[in-house]
Amino acid sequence: MSLSENEINRYLDTHAVLEAAIAGLTPQQLRWKEAANKWSVNEVLTHLADHNIVVSFRIREILSGSPERLPAFRQDPWVEGQRGNEAAADELLAFYRSLLAYNAQLFRRLPAEDGQKTAVNAKGDVVTLAQVVRSFVEHVHHHLGQIDRIKRALPAELPAAADAGAAVLIRDAKEEDREALRSVLVAAYEQYAGDIPHRWEEYKESILASVDGGSPKARLVAERNGEIVGSALLFGSSEEAYGNPELNIRNPIVRLLAVSPAHRGQGIATAILRESARRAAEWGADTLHLHTSDVMAPAVRLYEYLGFERDHDKDVQQGDILVKSYKLHVREKVIQ
Repeated sequence: MSLSENEINRYLDTHAVLEAAIAGLTPQQLRWKEAANKWSVNEVLTHLADHNIVVSFRIREILSGSPERLPAFRQDPWVEGQRGNEAAADELLAFYRSLLAYNAQLFRRLPAEDGQKTAVNAKGDVVTLAQVVRSFVEHVHHHLGQIDRIKRALPAELPAAADAGAAVLIRDAKEEDREALRSVLVAAYEQYAGDIPHRWEEYKESILASVDGGSPKARLVAERNGEIVGSALLFGSSEEAYGNPELNIRNPIVRLLAVSPAHRGQGIATAILRESARRAAEWGADTLHLHTSDVMAPAVRLYEYLGFERDHDKDVQQGDILVKSYKLHVREKVIQ
């Protein structure tokens, strides 16, 4: 394999972070431009789709041993020429995702040495295939910052998602939510059954038991149009969350964050984490914690995008799986 599985996952996860970045934005917000010579969110997405096409071509040029320099492209005329601001964001992201998946299949069938094949880029620098792919991921994260800046500059008079009838209500769970919670949890986590085949049934039972058991400080649900579409548990410490006082986390911990697969990419996980951070600050905490693993790579990318940072001292080793600790400084960072 020309790239490590972790590198391929980071490449694939650029779709998830882009989806999270635009979740909840209305068509008007996606098309809004601060100035005529500035890009809208739609135009950023158009550019990233174009860049994906060009990088895909560069990858194949490298693999073919072509003596030609890897091409650059005129990004602004490309976006303008194809009327990028009139495109549908979901269609742009669907195309973007399909090309990622197609290239990931290619990476997985290439031998390791192909990752070190080289070509000369438009600047005259010698680059390897692996470097081109890593640069692609860095380029996406650069434009995530651009999307953030556009979102912060959006004028208040533009209709927001809530005005469009797509509001998500984050509230405390009620007794009558129990069955819906069970359904959401199983649907959200069963995608990982293939990654932990020998532990899945045990893990599934522990997930279902969480609906009634434990002693969380709050059971949160996400409700849209009367339907439970997401949930999470908030605990006050590592002793309450894991029965592990030695871990010495004395601030709130999020566990079992779940979003129904049919409602992903709509900002629901972000909304749940935003409310979790708000409550943590309200309770007098400085940080909000969570644990995850590389198996849940799209979730990890979302946490990092939202401002969570690694807390290595609070990692836990479970057999051959490293359960990684993350924390958010709730008084310094605001989840948008």
